[in-house]
Amino acid sequence: GIRLIFSLLLNPKLINEPYRFIAQQSKLGLGTIGTLLQELEKEKYFSRYNNTYNIENRDALLNRWTETYYAILRPKLVQGRFRFASPKDRENWKNIKLNQVFWGGEPAGALLTKFLHPEKFTVYSDMPKTEVMKQLRLVPEADGEVELLKPFWNTENTENKFPQTVPPLLAYAELNASMDSRNREI
Repeated sequence: GIRLIFSLLLNPKLINEPYRFIAQQSKLGLGTIGTLLQELEKEKYFSRYNNTYNIENRDALLNRWTETYYAILRPKLVQGRFRFASPKDRENWKNIKLNQVFWGGEPAGALLTKFLHPEKFTVYSDMPKTEVMKQLRLVPEADGEVELLKPFWNTENTENKFPQTVPPLLAYAELNASMDSRNREI
């Protein structure tokens, strides 16, 4: 359900598309779409009139998604922690040409708003860890400043709209869930 809500928050028109298309966009099984939409309608997040759905309470849905994502889905996506190989690599993080890698959290906030200097780095990628490590010049470290996660959304859409970052909605969720006041402000 977390994946479906994320897809619908990113693209509210998706709710009225065929279930097969919704399933593809949200990386879910086709059989789960109808049940999840009924549940969200029952909880008053959506209404249906003449077989057309409308989002009723976007702010409440966004808050629910943010809390649920951080508590339930995000921990399952973590692949490891790393640090930059050198201080120079850390300093030049913005200049790295990314290939199938997306900045999340603080780096996404920095790139999207130009008002944040990241202390912790979140990276999403479907590529093998070793490839991400080469691309970003990372070395494993248990308490490292770089956290690698698997994407849970259809990244094909991300590459077109946000070539270096996760969708702003995901960056918002990560920054908002952080206990750092400067992140919450951004």
